[in-house]
Amino acid sequence: MFLQACGSTLFEQSDPQDEPPDRADQSAVNTTVNRGSRIRVRQSETDSLRTEQLPAPVAHVWEHLAGQFSFSLQHYNQAVEREIGRYTEHPDFLQEVSERAAPFIYEISQRITERGMPAELALLPIVESAYNTRARSGADAAGLWQFMAPTADGLGLKRDWWYDGRMDPIASTDAALDYLQGLHDEFEGDWLLALAAYNAGRGTVGQAVRRNQRDGQPTDFWSLPLPRETRQHVPRLLALTRIFLSPAHYGIELAPVPLQRALTNVEVGSQIDLRLAADLAGMDPDHLHRLNPAYSQWTTHPDGPHTLLLPPEPAQQLIARLDNLDLSERISHERYQIRPGDSLGAIASRFNTSVDALRELNQLSGSMIIAGEELLVPRAHQAYGPGNMDRMEISYTVRPGDSLWEIATEHQLSVDALRQWNQLSEGTLIHPGQELIIRPNTM
Repeated sequence: MFLQACGSTLFEQSDPQDEPPDRADQSAVNTTVNRGSRIRVRQSETDSLRTEQLPAPVAHVWEHLAGQFSFSLQHYNQAVEREIGRYTEHPDFLQEVSERAAPFIYEISQRITERGMPAELALLPIVESAYNTRARSGADAAGLWQFMAPTADGLGLKRDWWYDGRMDPIASTDAALDYLQGLHDEFEGDWLLALAAYNAGRGTVGQAVRRNQRDGQPTDFWSLPLPRETRQHVPRLLALTRIFLSPAHYGIELAPVPLQRALTNVEVGSQIDLRLAADLAGMDPDHLHRLNPAYSQWTTHPDGPHTLLLPPEPAQQLIARLDNLDLSERISHERYQIRPGDSLGAIASRFNTSVDALRELNQLSGSMIIAGEELLVPRAHQAYGPGNMDRMEISYTVRPGDSLWEIATEHQLSVDALRQWNQLSEGTLIHPGQELIIRPNTM
């Protein structure tokens, strides 16, 4: 199984100094953490970080995580220092990432703590996806933890036309922690090797270990002949832990995230239209979908999951209003009379649905349909009528560093479609603050 980390796209992959660091640099570092007084002291000729008194009591998730860092504090060398420099060259990036992580970071950190795993792992999605739940790499790794499809399937994450568990921030976290714990155990408790295997694959790291053993060489991470991306990937996480220990020292401002759950998990019981759920909760539909990006269509999955993540007040409002909603009102369908020459594929395209959805809804085992008979066709809540669902659209504000390709990838669309909807000619540049039209139900 192979995992692709796309978070590395923030930085250039080539580096004239990307050879393994001098192991003497590694052993020269001694870090002392006094958790009781919240004072951290670093002793290293290569690091200018001085003794620092952090505020107490801990008020925010980032401070709480920093106070729990463990294995990462044992590693500091030129490779880590280079990655620190790259992050500090883009201070706005980490501020934006900390804001994007805010809805999910407390729950993720709690799950890590409950398993007794290192707090540093909560920062791994920064490296992998920049905490973008809808991130996709060029190799089709997806979600916060950038799972490839075969890996996700092997870990039991559900994936089909309706739902992609790789983009579920909670389900994918549980799968990632299962996978990381397995790698940790396989590589005899070495978290650096586990992280390397998460990026490059267990086979690649295992082969490198065996090669060094055969040649009488050390088998720690820093000594292994690993792919360039992996030799950057692990130091990148170690660099983040140094920065998050003392963000002000590095000129970084993190979004303050309260040390409490930001979202409530609501079990709605059966399939429900997401726009209807947003209306009942008093939320903007796009906000609801950003919190629940695993649902690929306009509803929850017919067979489950039927859970939605919402802020506490909208969650209570949704629960109260669902009690007064008849099951037949949760999702609407319309009847379509089959015409001569129709096929399931043509009907699915016309109504912006899928052949599988039509089969499931109408209990069809094959593709044969008969002119004159009727089909049930899914219709989204507050749609504009048959054949006009492509008019459903959202407004997207361009952020610093965005490109048309990144925006299209995030929303599972094509660049050509984005250009067409926004009347952009090829080569036209977009700029931060610009509003773009996005039609999420149109391919």
